[in-house]
Amino acid sequence: MPSAEKAAAFDPIHHHLTHWLDQMLHLVDVVLEDEGVTTETRQRVVRGILYGSPNPADAEMRAAQRDQLADILEARPPSSVVLRDATEQWLGGEQR
Repeated sequence: MPSAEKAAAFDPIHHHLTHWLDQMLHLVDVVLEDEGVTTETRQRVVRGILYGSPNPADAEMRAAQRDQLADILEARPPSSVVLRDATEQWLGGEQR
C-alpha cells in the first residue's frame, strides 16, 4: 500500500481530499481559538474528528486498526455476493 505522501503526489483525488481536509481542520481550529477554547482542547477536538478519539494513544491505535483493516480488505478477493451482483448487472438483470 503506498504511503500517504506518494498517494498525494500521484493521485489527484487523494491530493484534493487531503488538501480539503487540511483546510477544514485549520478552520475548525481557528473557530475554536476565536471562541476562546484552549490549545489542549482544540487538539483533542481535531484528534476526535480525524481518529474518533481525543486521546492520542487511542487515536493512534484506531488509525493503526484502520490501516490493518484496509490491508486485509485490499488483499481479500471479492465476495461471491459482490461477484454475483456485478455479473447480474453486467448481464442486464437477475439471472436466477
